[in-house]
Amino acid sequence: INLFFVIIVTFTILLIVCPCTYSQLSIIPSIVELNSYPGALRTFTISVDNTGELSLSCTMKVSAMKLVEGMPVEIDDASRSCKNWISVKQESFKLKPKGGQQIVCRLQAPPKGVVGGYYAIISCLGIPETNQNQDLNKSGVSSGINFSYKVLSAIILTVPGPNLKAVIEAGIPVFETGESGKGYTIKLPLRNLGNIHTRMSGTAEIRSEAGQLVETFTMGSGRGFILPEHERLFTSKGSVNLSDGLYIANII
Repeated sequence: INLFFVIIVTFTILLIVCPCTYSQLSIIPSIVELNSYPGALRTFTISVDNTGELSLSCTMKVSAMKLVEGMPVEIDDASRSCKNWISVKQESFKLKPKGGQQIVCRLQAPPKGVVGGYYAIISCLGIPETNQNQDLNKSGVSSGINFSYKVLSAIILTVPGPNLKAVIEAGIPVFETGESGKGYTIKLPLRNLGNIHTRMSGTAEIRSEAGQLVETFTMGSGRGFILPEHERLFTSKGSVNLSDGLYIANII
């Protein structure tokens, strides 16, 4: 893909706060990649583990999926969802502390009319089994904080067939300076107008208006995919300090 842009650099500072949480529930693998022909039956296994000190009551659920900032999010339905093609054998179970459960899943695409990429999420909700003999306060009411845990496994399905392709369209790239004006970040949105997911990478050349090479670097979107009907943001950081002016970014 050869993309050519003319960009006027503007200077902004972006601060993002990322909250972090700990869960005593884990799921492996976090991404399941499958190939399955129309009408064929596929069986796969997901492992759910309780790494904590309390027993968990667990419930499995299959949902449609979309990507938000590259992360899978559960939704009720989507145009390329395969949630209705998936069944989970163990829908509810209990996990003892340090225990695990193998979840057998089956997937069967319709025999006709489907080709390309289809997506879903298999989630596990774990609720700790608390002590029923809790101490009561003077009013006879017990109090406490109840936690629950949820883990997700993204299902990435390819149904082979004719005209299977990803069609990538580039948006307008954005330049941002780093903190204290040091370096810069280039962000390039890419949209997938095709019918199959793909991974993307590229090299960016930054040149001055006079054509002088300023910097070259590799752009990437991490380990994630660009799904059909989705947009991913390619981001990379430059080390040089750019003065105000007109620059040219050539993305190859």
